[in-house]
Amino acid sequence: NNFLQAIMGNISLAQTRAEGKSELQYFLSQALSACTRAQGVTRQLLAFSRGGKPLKRVLPIASVIQESASFAVRGSKTIVKFDLPDNLWCCSIDDGQIAQVVSNLVINAEQAMPKTGTISIGAFNCSDPAAYGFPLPKSPHVVVRIADTGIGISPEDLPKVFDPYFTTKSTGNGLGLASAYMIVKNHEGFVQVHSTKGEGTEVSFAIPAVPQAFLNSA
Repeated sequence: NNFLQAIMGNISLAQTRAEGKSELQYFLSQALSACTRAQGVTRQLLAFSRGGKPLKRVLPIASVIQESASFAVRGSKTIVKFDLPDNLWCCSIDDGQIAQVVSNLVINAEQAMPKTGTISIGAFNCSDPAAYGFPLPKSPHVVVRIADTGIGISPEDLPKVFDPYFTTKSTGNGLGLASAYMIVKNHEGFVQVHSTKGEGTEVSFAIPAVPQAFLNSA
């Protein structure tokens, strides 16, 4: 990541020096875009290593969800609908890592809709995650759901979606869902997927919440 930062810094400097030269600007912007994608892969690989352990802070998770999801679909025709209640509990999270989870899931959802479609993103407070199928202890959690109207996942592929490097996409690297799973697991949470071929997919995750933090900030 440090090497990429150095490369990106030099590209940005070159863009400044090449102001007014459209052909050079094009090639430099392509290089910068490739570095940004490489940074994303680096962050995902870190989720499998010791260096990927979360640096947690107690934060309102709603803003992290909304900002990262909106950024992930920026410039596309995908419609995103949010259902994030004002009383959503705070969580002890690494906001950068949770933003990466949301971004990965939204990008996956968008890629599952080749033409266009709608992504529905909701969250709710939950005192017993087991009631919603999560193998987690009875305690305060926030559940986040991201659903698309895309092509869905076949029954034979569904058990493999969290395997590192497994992908059904020609341009995929198989790290998006795998890293999301590991990040949520490192937050003492859990991720699950429900999908019907031809009808769409819903990915949901639950992570421990800190209700008293919300009450203190209200």
